[in-house]
Amino acid sequence: MNNLGLEKSSAHLIPKDSLVVSSRAPIGYVNIVPFEYTTNQGCKSVSLYDDTNKQFIYFAIKNAVPEMNRRASGTTFKEISGTKFGQTIVPLPPLSEQSRNIYTTIRKTSDFAEV
Repeated sequence: MNNLGLEKSSAHLIPKDSLVVSSRAPIGYVNIVPFEYTTNQGCKSVSLYDDTNKQFIYFAIKNAVPEMNRRASGTTFKEISGTKFGQTIVPLPPLSEQSRNIYTTIRKTSDFAEV
């Protein structure tokens, strides 16, 4: 989206290195976006604190997908609302633990590919 599109719409520019999460059809695709971006209504974004390991949050959100699916609603396809997505609990230990023990544990127990 260019600057004119941003000015004439309700879109917001999301900071680089944020996470984008599909919130419908299907719920739970997650990606770390290495540049500023915007999304549509089928995605939720997670902007991180400076002292947060983005790969740790990536795996924590991936591991929360089954729980997000349980809270989703819809008849044609499941969707998790912004409110219910915001209720997703993601552990946030000190940065040293994110990068060491817990991050390693999540990687070992996750069925998802490493980023």
